[in-house]
Amino acid sequence: MMPMKPRVPEGARVYSFLYRTADPEYLTQDVLAVSLPNGFYIDVGWFPEHDPGGSYVIRVFYQYWDAQQILPIQVKTVDEVIQVVESLANRISSGAVATSVVESPGNRISSGAVATSLTSCSLVAECMVTVPEPKSEPVGPEVAR
Repeated sequence: MMPMKPRVPEGARVYSFLYRTADPEYLTQDVLAVSLPNGFYIDVGWFPEHDPGGSYVIRVFYQYWDAQQILPIQVKTVDEVIQVVESLANRISSGAVATSVVESPGNRISSGAVATSLTSCSLVAECMVTVPEPKSEPVGPEVAR
């Protein structure tokens, strides 16, 4: 079984790997995390954990787990995870701090708890996110997961 990682912008760090498998042992809540240099994180987990009937859930947050920027994105395949994570990482790291979500069943976008300019938009539309003021103690993926 070959481990897979998304291609992310320079300066971003990818934690863990994805595997093309339906083996419940690999279907966990902590599948993959991407730390972007601008304080955003992309987190991928499988829910319900170890249930082959579940799906990958992709979340984007800014410095803290409770500062989610979009509603979770649900996809079924590793290829969809790679596509969505690469798209999000590139858009969020671009300086415009825009997110662009690739359409697939279950995707939803709405305003996040701290995003002041994320508006309702279609699945393939770009949505602008205002970066909130950082809190005093940022967390890393090892704490946030």
